[in-house]
Amino acid sequence: MVTLNTAPFCPRPLTKPELDNNDIYMAANPGRDDPVEIVGPLRFAQWLLLTFDARCHACVERPRQLTLYHDVVVELDFWTRQHDGSEMFWYLVPEKDSRNGPTGRVFRDATLWAEAAQQTGVPLTFVHEHQILQRGQRIANFFRLLPHAQAAYHLPDRTLIRDRVAEFFAHRPLSMTFEQVEGSLCDLGKASVRSTLCGFIHEGVITFDHDLPLDDRTLLTWRSSW
Repeated sequence: MVTLNTAPFCPRPLTKPELDNNDIYMAANPGRDDPVEIVGPLRFAQWLLLTFDARCHACVERPRQLTLYHDVVVELDFWTRQHDGSEMFWYLVPEKDSRNGPTGRVFRDATLWAEAAQQTGVPLTFVHEHQILQRGQRIANFFRLLPHAQAAYHLPDRTLIRDRVAEFFAHRPLSMTFEQVEGSLCDLGKASVRSTLCGFIHEGVITFDHDLPLDDRTLLTWRSSW
């Protein structure tokens, strides 16, 4: 498992002015407890999207800088590694740095950045502000899931509860709601079952419709091919 100590990149520490003058979002990566400090709501939203992407094995904020030309240096927002070993750097493009193109909004300096990334050998993906805003419902869902997913990895009887939840789904081919699973496994405690379900969602073992509001009657589907 990739942790803050074993990842090839580590977050640049925030300066005191950054901490004093920006909206800082602090969290912990579920399952790893690496401390995370994100600057601004858009970056925090993108971090949630990456963290709850079942393909994503590790995510590091402010991983490295990129030299555009001469002494012009910019900072990339995230580095990720997927379970298949592929890596990617991410840069969030604010609306003020976009313009209308033939196929929609485009990054004004996309060519310059892409050339610098290619010369440096950095795989780079641009994420536009409007793309993040369009995913508002799933971001809200992941925000609600986060504390439960974090708690899932610290349950005293974690292995037992995971086995019981897995067994419950194994005998029921249809999707089940939070209410149904928690009611059927009431002897384990609702909070523990809820956290375990959210932990499975974080791992990608259980899925649901990310673009619908999350509630107690959300249908959960066990990914048997996982």
